[in-house]
Amino acid sequence: MKEEYELFHSFLKKQGMNFTSVRQAILDTLCEQESHFTVRDILPRVKVKNIAVNRASLYRNIHLLKLAGLLEEVPPAERSGRGCFRMVRRRPRRCILFCPGCHIAEQIADDEFDRALVRLCERFRLDPDTLQVRIEARHLCGRHPQNH
Repeated sequence: MKEEYELFHSFLKKQGMNFTSVRQAILDTLCEQESHFTVRDILPRVKVKNIAVNRASLYRNIHLLKLAGLLEEVPPAERSGRGCFRMVRRRPRRCILFCPGCHIAEQIADDEFDRALVRLCERFRLDPDTLQVRIEARHLCGRHPQNH
């Protein structure tokens, strides 16, 4: 969550805006969300934190969070109604190359591969945040002879 604070604070500073207690409460609430949400879902959760916020203020801050790259709108195929948002994933998706011969595993992070996985999830209506990929690659370790 620290990274989200830093990104939003930096974005607001560039816009000549302040990182207020209202914005912090909104960001705290959104970071606690496990799945997509609407403004109607979030508003009572922010108010529980004794923060005076109205719907218009929440919409304005959601717009700023989208511009900062911290929120995205949920594609129509994945949502039940209009105005659904979710936090943008900040940690790399877990992808592992695995050699079944010697059981060596290597975690990989590749932006192009990650974008392809997100497109695949959209196509099959899967949740990309819960996706884990294991690719078995013989000879990954370089110890096993290759059979051509």
